[in-house]
Amino acid sequence: MSAPLDKTIHSLLDFSDNVQHKLVNVVSPLTDVFDSTYFYYIKYFIDIKKRLILSTRVDCLKHFLEDKQVSAMSPMFQNVIDEVFLTNRKYYLWTGSPSDNTHQAFYEQDIWNGCTLYIKTDNIVEACGVATKRENEKIVNQRASRPLPPEGVSLG
Repeated sequence: MSAPLDKTIHSLLDFSDNVQHKLVNVVSPLTDVFDSTYFYYIKYFIDIKKRLILSTRVDCLKHFLEDKQVSAMSPMFQNVIDEVFLTNRKYYLWTGSPSDNTHQAFYEQDIWNGCTLYIKTDNIVEACGVATKRENEKIVNQRASRPLPPEGVSLG
C-alpha cells in the first residue's frame, strides 16, 4: 500500500523529474546499444544512510518510493552492498523470476532483464544499470539459443 510521500522524497522526485530528459539524452548511446528501456544511477552514502537516485523513468521511481516495502533496501541488495565493500566492485544480472519485493516491483513495471554494476569508493557505493522489458525479443531469443546464467549471478 502506498504511503504519503515525505518532503525528502518530494525533493528527490522533483530533482529526478527536472533532470530526466537530460539523462535520457546523455545515456541514449548506452541504452540504444543494449536495447534497454530503463537506465538508473544510484549513489549510496553509507555513513549517512542516504541515496541519490537518477532514473529515466520517474514514474517508476515514484511508484517504488511510495511503497515502503519496495523503497526499503531489500536483504538481497544489502548483501550485494556488503559484498561490494569487500570486493570494491560487482556485476549483477537480474533475469528469470522476481525473488523479492523490489524485483517484483520492477517486474510489475515491465522493467526486467537487467544488469547492474556496483563500484565502491570510500564510504560510497555507486550503482548504474540498464534493463529492458520483460518480453524483449532479443533477450527471449538469446535465452532460447544460449541460456543466461541463473538469476542473481555475480559476474565479478
